[in-house]
Amino acid sequence: MERNVGDLAGTPRKQPPGWWRWASIGCGAVILLLVVALAAGVFSSQRMLVWGVARLADRVVASLPEGIPQVVREGLRRRLDCVVRAARERRVSEQRLGEFARECVDALADKSISAEELARIESLALGFCGAAGGVAEP
Repeated sequence: MERNVGDLAGTPRKQPPGWWRWASIGCGAVILLLVVALAAGVFSSQRMLVWGVARLADRVVASLPEGIPQVVREGLRRRLDCVVRAARERRVSEQRLGEFARECVDALADKSISAEELARIESLALGFCGAAGGVAEP
């Protein structure tokens, strides 16, 4: 049995409800906002990591015992600044920065840095600066 084209022309097409258009526009806008938020989160995560490392560095220097000579404090400050610069310039992996941060947090657990903890932090900082192409001073 053949259909005549004219048979379909007379029947009205079923139209979707009018709110579907606005619902699809709203869903598209929500998806676009989520993509923008995801991109902003990715870009700000590096800044947050650098900020956290910089704060840890400040806390480590502030927690040094009073008997530590100023030369040692300044040397540690330079090494920690080198770590922060390397993190800011993305010259080191986030995994190694995490290890460094854990070591600093562990050292700060008792609100004071011991000589062994200081030696570990300094050796990690020297390793960062050497691996990142910074100046590793003795």
